[in-house]
Amino acid sequence: MARKSKEGECHICGKFGKLSYEHVPPEAAFNNRPIVLKGIDEILKKGDPTNSKSKIMQRGAGAHTLCERCNSLTGHWYGKNYVDWVYQGMEKLVIARKAPTLYYNFHLLPLRVIKQIACMFFSINGPQFRKAQPDLERFVLDKKRKHLPSHLRIFTFYAVSAVRQSGITGRLSTDASDPTSTYSEIIFPPFGYVLVFDHPPDKRLLDISWFGKFDYNDYRPIPLQIPVLPAVNYLPGDYRTQEEIDKAVALNKRIPRDDVQAEQAARAIAQTFKG
Repeated sequence: MARKSKEGECHICGKFGKLSYEHVPPEAAFNNRPIVLKGIDEILKKGDPTNSKSKIMQRGAGAHTLCERCNSLTGHWYGKNYVDWVYQGMEKLVIARKAPTLYYNFHLLPLRVIKQIACMFFSINGPQFRKAQPDLERFVLDKKRKHLPSHLRIFTFYAVSAVRQSGITGRLSTDASDPTSTYSEIIFPPFGYVLVFDHPPDKRLLDISWFGKFDYNDYRPIPLQIPVLPAVNYLPGDYRTQEEIDKAVALNKRIPRDDVQAEQAARAIAQTFKG
């Protein structure tokens, strides 16, 4: 049975027309098997991930987000080199038994890797994202263009369990030592990525924005000490262990609710999404 074609606005170039299925991450980067998708809106509505509705994505994580031209060009320019990076990361995780603590050499074309990661963030965010980020659009559609836009940074970490994706998210903090964050997140083992607009949601994340300073054909050995962060729940930017989460839940039950403060926090987060 032929798959029904879908039309819409390309998340990268903005052209309206037939959309192709874009795997996030690329299919060859271990994203070639069915996965179970749960939407965060449904989870929050039910209040329990185990009782929320799910959807099986037979083709792997992804969606119809890119026109055929953008899908073909970016895949040709960056896809293979991104897959090489992912295979090296998985190999190092296996060697270190999922707990690497040392610097390991990665042999890669850094500019191509960071551009593929940027393409992935276009896909998981709505078509309005490109309109707000024209410099990032130019960065991925010009294969030789260097440097991420100055207001954006990309961070990475080793992810060994969860698959998680979220569009632009706001995290409000009342702690001066832990500033408010605005970010988008992609987790698909062996790596997680966070596109950050101001402050990263966790200080342990490794900033790889500097991958953008290299030329398109620069092939380099780069030593990296990448942290391993847990992602055991559905909340983007939450890298607590299950034990830390359980302790926080127990503590929260003992603290009286301040409904006024909760309402103010909800309004602030809603305003972040509107922005």
